Amino acid sequence: MDDHAAQEPIIRSWRPAPARAPVTARLDSRGVTLSDETGATIWSVAFADVASVRYVRHGLGAQAMVRLELTTRAGDLHRLEINQPAGAPGTPLDDFMAFVLATLGALARYDPDLPYSQGERAGVRMTLFLLGLAVAAVAAAAGGAVVADGAALPGLGLAVAGLIAGGFVAWGNAPWRDGQPRRMGDLLKRTPAA
Repeated sequence: MDDHAAQEPIIRSWRPAPARAPVTARLDSRGVTLSDETGATIWSVAFADVASVRYVRHGLGAQAMVRLELTTRAGDLHRLEINQPAGAPGTPLDDFMAFVLATLGALARYDPDLPYSQGERAGVRMTLFLLGLAVAAVAAAAGGAVVADGAALPGLGLAVAGLIAGGFVAWGNAPWRDGQPRRMGDLLKRTPAA
């Protein structure tokens, strides 16, 4: 299955979040290993043990939260994640994304039929969808109350801001939006070689 046995390992380090200790990930022809700052293995997963892959990305302003989840056949969940500012080239997010793309490409070549999903799991998507609707509804009601008290401009501003924020969260997590698994092999057309 794996035709990249001689591939040089890809090693990247990053801080999952500004206040967290750095981690180092290693991708080789057999799988992925995540280690802490002392070099101790946090987790390691062989390509043969991966049952499904999920990619999640959220952004708010200049902040990005990105996660790659590898679920094993035994049901264990291994995450590569980062929560960092998205900015100019050369940021920690760039190193992280280079590693994620290399991992996706290697998995797609190893097992083209491996299931791949984008976005949060169904339960989290539904929770975020309902939260977005609640924010929009509360903002509209609060804005209406402020307008009724005679402050039309602040009330309208509150309502519009809340409707936009809540609507954005709800739309991004709408349960009818495509979240169905695809084949990893379908990514080969879009993922650069590792």
